[in-house]
Amino acid sequence: MIKQGLKNYLLNLKYFFTPLGTFFLGIIIGLSILIPGTINVVNKLGIQVGTILNNANLNFEAFKDSLVDSVKALDWNNLDAAIKSFFNYQWLTKTFNDALYALAGDFGSSATEISFLVEEAINDFLPLLVSFVFFSLLGILGGFILTRMLVRKEIASRGIGKMILSTLLDSFLSLTLIAFSLWLIAVWEPSIFISAFISIFLFGFVSLFEAYFIHAKKKMKFRNIVNLKNVSKLLISNLIILLIGVIFVSLVSIVINRLVGLFVGVSFIEISFVVISLNAEAYVKSVAENKIKA
Repeated sequence: MIKQGLKNYLLNLKYFFTPLGTFFLGIIIGLSILIPGTINVVNKLGIQVGTILNNANLNFEAFKDSLVDSVKALDWNNLDAAIKSFFNYQWLTKTFNDALYALAGDFGSSATEISFLVEEAINDFLPLLVSFVFFSLLGILGGFILTRMLVRKEIASRGIGKMILSTLLDSFLSLTLIAFSLWLIAVWEPSIFISAFISIFLFGFVSLFEAYFIHAKKKMKFRNIVNLKNVSKLLISNLIILLIGVIFVSLVSIVINRLVGLFVGVSFIEISFVVISLNAEAYVKSVAENKIKA
């Protein structure tokens, strides 16, 4: 099972560009909303401030340069912190105020009115940013669904009836497992570590249990599929797959940069989880088919 699981993983790395492509598509759609919208917000703010100050010597070039410099000044090596800055109200307020000072210098008696305009600009900008994040995440989700369809066809194809049965079983067993874990944590908070271990172990059991009823029922004995040995092998196989993905993504992030590591990571992690979620089914299907042929 371990060998087959790794083989499934390496074989399906050929779909690397599928989740990467949908992620890029989501980003492009998000940017098509974010960039024009941000330009409109910035231009509107500059014009409104210029109107209030009635100053013919406004330096719009310095205004835009100040905004660009503020973004460049973020620590892009720490990608998480840089992205969080765009959702930080204080950072946004300071960035817009610095840009307006570069535009017109001292605001004088109009400071309160201009502060209101800055707040209005931030409120207009944040929905644009949320839209960008939404479409980026939608791209990741779309990539996962599409990749799962392709990988399933490769290693665990099945008919409509079995697909419906699998969905019902998966939903019931997953909800039961989640409910059990939450109950265990509620009863004894330190049990979160025990719960995590039990959840990982039960994931293998549940996967084999589900796969047996879909592909091997009436063909093989239940204990020949769902047993401690197979659950342990499935667990080891899945852990190795995750470890390979994490190590490769970490190396890319260190050798190149974290931004590239992010894009590579999306593809590798999605494929890893897809293969992990289908490994048990692929194994049971293969064993059941070989049993019939024999």
